[in-house]
Amino acid sequence: MRVTGVDPRDVSLEGDDPTYRVYFWHRPPAPAGVVAESVAWNSEEWRLSDVRDVVEVLVWAEANVGQHRLHAVYVEFQDGEALGLLRLAGTTDPNADDSQPPGVISIDEAVDPHR
Repeated sequence: MRVTGVDPRDVSLEGDDPTYRVYFWHRPPAPAGVVAESVAWNSEEWRLSDVRDVVEVLVWAEANVGQHRLHAVYVEFQDGEALGLLRLAGTTDPNADDSQPPGVISIDEAVDPHR
């Protein structure tokens, strides 16, 4: 992680009512005779609005991720007419090493990384 000081006057726009998205990834069980790793991942996408802050979104995501699923949390942004997503937490690649899900941490680890 790289940490640098900033001048808060360099910001020209700020939003105080962001909309978030949470994507849950899961791999269904493989049919008989099929290697599990060859089964495609499925995703379930949700939009969250009217939330207090990103912590509320992270808590909701963790409470709803369930067992054997991964998740990613994004904030939506507008760039002209295009809608974009900025990843805040979680994984964007469910095909990464299944033994160690990348980027998926609990809210407790996010608040206290020394746990």
